[in-house]
Amino acid sequence: MSNLFLSVGVCVYNKEKEIPNALQSLAEQTISKDLFEIIVVDNNSTDNTEAVVKEFINNHPELNIKYFKEINQGVSYARNRCYKEASGNYIVYFDDDEIAFKDWLQNFYDSIKKHPEAVILAGKVIVKYEDPEFAKIADSYIDNWFANYEYGDEEIVLSKELIEKGKIDYPIAGNMAVKMDYIKEVNGFDTDLGRSENLMLGGEETKFTKDALENGKIAIYTPQSTVHHIVIKNRCSIDFLKMKHFQQGMTFIRIYFNGVSLFKRLKIVIYHIILILAKSVQYLFSSNKERNFIAMKNCFAKGIIYQCLHK
Repeated sequence: MSNLFLSVGVCVYNKEKEIPNALQSLAEQTISKDLFEIIVVDNNSTDNTEAVVKEFINNHPELNIKYFKEINQGVSYARNRCYKEASGNYIVYFDDDEIAFKDWLQNFYDSIKKHPEAVILAGKVIVKYEDPEFAKIADSYIDNWFANYEYGDEEIVLSKELIEKGKIDYPIAGNMAVKMDYIKEVNGFDTDLGRSENLMLGGEETKFTKDALENGKIAIYTPQSTVHHIVIKNRCSIDFLKMKHFQQGMTFIRIYFNGVSLFKRLKIVIYHIILILAKSVQYLFSSNKERNFIAMKNCFAKGIIYQCLHK
């Protein structure tokens, strides 16, 4: 792997204010600029993202950076466009609302050299809130719903057993390196999953890694490759999280119960209706913090019900 070359895939949608900081953190990477390229895929933004990105490109001639527009709406389409336009041995995904530590890409490079057998390498994601008041009420549960991905400072070989036991979760696509040969082999991410203009379904990286592990592929948590995920102020609210829970409930059914029988779906619906009723009674006797937790959980259950009834 002496000629290892990395492609950083940046998916962006309506982030004219955030994308300059994200790209600047890539410009400040310690790794040699001869060893990577940046592929920016604009998922049909309606704000000034295109002009902002092109201005950044013009102001940084030292970077190997290219801009593309993907008109099919949805982050999975954008992620797939990234690898199709890339020329590296690995595609390293990076989101438009993240800030990479300066040694982020060098550490991915070193990890790939160390683990050539791995098709997926997942970095650490540390959430940071723009709203300091919301940060005060955020706990580990809320952090994880905003894509926090921290499991210590030692490498971990991912497995279904560890994930099912709750020792670690599936990786976050916004900080994940994937072997190019593999992502081409499986035709990228499932375009029925992932965020789109009006839906925050997610789950594309979960299904991608789940399928890889089930097919005997190697995936590794590499915590030295760290980014900050910046949660903008208009998302720092319980109402936003309730909406996200609802749509993640929909995602859960799409990933784990796609194609099940009508009878099975009805059993799932009945179970979650009973669960919501029980939690609603509990809500009456709970503290404000507990009520927020119950409300979010109920929204997740409602999303499951909705998806079961709309397949």
